[in-house]
Amino acid sequence: DGGDVVDIPQIAGRVGAVLGEIDVTKDHFPGALVWTVLPFITWVLPPVGHLGFSDSEGTIHDFVGPYMMNRNRRSMGFGRVVKYLPVTPDDFPSLAPQDVPQLWDDAVHDASDDFANQVHNICTNNCHDHVASGLNRLRYRGRSDWSSVTLAILMVREGQYVSPCRFLRVYLPAMIIGFIITIFFVVYYL
Repeated sequence: DGGDVVDIPQIAGRVGAVLGEIDVTKDHFPGALVWTVLPFITWVLPPVGHLGFSDSEGTIHDFVGPYMMNRNRRSMGFGRVVKYLPVTPDDFPSLAPQDVPQLWDDAVHDASDDFANQVHNICTNNCHDHVASGLNRLRYRGRSDWSSVTLAILMVREGQYVSPCRFLRVYLPAMIIGFIITIFFVVYYL
């Protein structure tokens, strides 16, 4: 059952238990922050993408546009999950470990319900703010100041790629664009 706490000796460099059993082969990411490519933007700036989080059952919640909340068991609003970061009860030092799964689900659902009634703005009220809202409610990693920038840095530093193919989905378009720009400058300016 995805709602059970499953002991795993090492996840993302930390000892602890995750909120559900992650199965990347089935695109099942219970109790995790999840990230995917944001078309065009990620192709030019690979660290910039679309962020969401999933409840302990594995339903992904991501804020995709004005008054639009994607809730899906297999994919995000802009495609399949490319990177993920499991959360553990250790990430919530002020909470009793046995309470984390239910409180996590409540925070994910409450943040999603709140943002489903808001206007989306790519710079100031976006998918990262949606996730930050849920994490701040629970003082994720002892902090209540998560933001778009801090979450982007967290996913760059600690997010795990689902597979080598999905890694290429992030960086191959940027390499192709860079190659085309280089050829353009060589042909026209040298």
